Amino acid sequence: MRGKVAITDGRTIKAVIKRAGETGKQVIAGAGENLYLRAAPSGAARWVVIKHMDGKNRERALGRYPETTLAVARAQVPAIVAKLERKLARIRTPDAPTKFHKFAEWYFDNHHRPGLSSTKGVEMWRLVLGKYLKPLGHLRVEQIRPHHVAEVLTSLTDRPAMMRDVRGKLAIVLEAARALGLTNTNAADWSIVKFHIPGAAVKGRKSYRSEHHGALELDHMPALMGYLRARDTMAAQCLEWLILTTTRSTEARAAMVEEIDLDAAIWAIDPARMKKGILHRIPLSPRAIEIAGEAIGTRTSGLLFPGRSGTKPVSDQTLRDLVFGYECHELGRAAPRATVHGFRACFGSWGQRQGYADEVLDRQLSHVADAYLRDDVLEIRREILKRWQSALV
Repeated sequence: MRGKVAITDGRTIKAVIKRAGETGKQVIAGAGENLYLRAAPSGAARWVVIKHMDGKNRERALGRYPETTLAVARAQVPAIVAKLERKLARIRTPDAPTKFHKFAEWYFDNHHRPGLSSTKGVEMWRLVLGKYLKPLGHLRVEQIRPHHVAEVLTSLTDRPAMMRDVRGKLAIVLEAARALGLTNTNAADWSIVKFHIPGAAVKGRKSYRSEHHGALELDHMPALMGYLRARDTMAAQCLEWLILTTTRSTEARAAMVEEIDLDAAIWAIDPARMKKGILHRIPLSPRAIEIAGEAIGTRTSGLLFPGRSGTKPVSDQTLRDLVFGYECHELGRAAPRATVHGFRACFGSWGQRQGYADEVLDRQLSHVADAYLRDDVLEIRREILKRWQSALV
């Protein structure tokens, strides 16, 4: 519900938050041109920019209150509005092709790819456009209907993460086409598509969301670390490094010698290798420094954990085999339950039990860029990772 109170200072902000709690409904109150405060009944509040453009409201999040003050929020509004206007101006291009496969490639190359700093993100788009959306290629954009989209997605119902990703990318492309006037509707809208997929309308969208990555129980982590040290292989070192630094498989396996500063005990991951495309600095615990020192030796460049070829990193399958080997031989499991990615969830659960702030844990896991934290809290994270190492002994 829209608030009648105009936000001018801290007192009026508290009044809006109080009103949301009393009414049990979300309250939106204006705080200046295009700036609004969304207050939830729980007491949480966040700043948003809402700009009416091209017949619809465009909304962008600014940050939570009180972490982001009224003055800071107001100062950021002009830049965000300008960015929205530039984005809309870029999409209004008259020379767009009308065949779907040509339009999708044209849109990606000219409007979406320039905003991607991650090579992995580019590769994923290419895979989706070239493989999964290929059946739609012969159609004109305006000819695509929800049942066409459903035919593509039905073949992926056993792979919910990929299904969600394919539909999401298709929706982005078709929304761009709609903005250009090439079609009147977005045929990838889930609220419509689900009625063309058997059982989806009854089960709901959540049925096609991926399950959480399987994680090894915290109680088994010390034994796993001992299991890895006993192997003394490059793959075992890489997996131990991944666990200690709480990184993703691709980030850990492709770590470069030149990214490691042993004197400062910091691993600075190249932004091009990060999922969010930003520099990620990781403080190294004593054991991580020891692993890096052994792996580097006298080298000054190259892969930190090279595979057998020497030119490619240790494979992800090798790390998975190590995890399953532990589950099989030490826990007596006949089938794998834990995943390599699940160690990040294991760290997150441990961190929450220790009472660390979610924002700090998210920063360590590189889940957020810097929405609420003004620095990368490196030294705070250093202490956390030292305690994480101790918990793994």
